[in-house]
Amino acid sequence: MKSFLIDTFLINMPIMYFTIYVLMDGGSGFSQNMSSGWLIIFLMNFAIVILFWSIKGQTPGLKAYEGLLVSTKTKKKVSVLQAFVRYMMTLLCILSFIGIILPFFRKDKRTLQDLLSNTYIINKPSP
Repeated sequence: MKSFLIDTFLINMPIMYFTIYVLMDGGSGFSQNMSSGWLIIFLMNFAIVILFWSIKGQTPGLKAYEGLLVSTKTKKKVSVLQAFVRYMMTLLCILSFIGIILPFFRKDKRTLQDLLSNTYIINKPSP
């Protein structure tokens, strides 16, 4: 959860600033084309998070807490497909509230998006 909050600021805030003030020429342009603006923000966030997860195994938030997203089968970085499934399930879990409370009832602390994408977060081993 902490890494999610860090990612919100380190990934989403620059995307929102770029979209609103560079692409849409300010707040008035964004308010006139709000659905397009939010779509751009979503697509940019989607692409960036998928790239972070599949290439590095971690977003800036995970890196700050020394977490690493790995596949349950290979114990290595996740595939693009796993990252895609995890991202989509994360959105659903946030909207449904189930994904937020599930880790409190599991011994392994895995979230619904982890279970459905065959991923989990480990503490990154020291170099």
